[in-house]
Amino acid sequence: MSTASMQQSSTPIVPLPATEPATSLDLLIDSSALHPEDRVLVIGHKLSAALIALAHSGCGAASGVDPASIHLRRDGAEVVWLTGVDEIAPPVAAAVGRMPSLRLVAIELETPAALPKLQVFLRRLREMGLVGQTIHHVGGKLVIVARQGEWLQWIA
Repeated sequence: MSTASMQQSSTPIVPLPATEPATSLDLLIDSSALHPEDRVLVIGHKLSAALIALAHSGCGAASGVDPASIHLRRDGAEVVWLTGVDEIAPPVAAAVGRMPSLRLVAIELETPAALPKLQVFLRRLREMGLVGQTIHHVGGKLVIVARQGEWLQWIA
């Protein structure tokens, strides 16, 4: 899979070529290089499909939560997948911000026009070290993947 990295802070997202996976779930699995011990937290309304796909991929520790119940979660994750969102509610942003071992956040936008609303959240992810941000067009939706920079992985 081809990837593009963010080169300047003034350009937070770089479009990728049309060589993308068939579904956004395939993209999550492909882009996150999941290991069986990774903890994956799926936040959204399409939890069943995401959790089943993660189990089939070999992920041994995946859980899901509705965005309205995120305040009940206190555990962390290395990978967060936000499904079917158009904005990141403050409780969700706060929960993601409390995850010190986070290395990847994938956001499936329900409406591609919602991308401008995410700029503050994407900037916060960059501040957390998730500096490699790419955008993918998958099945009529946009999926944004923010990952930890390669050089930061060696420090952590």
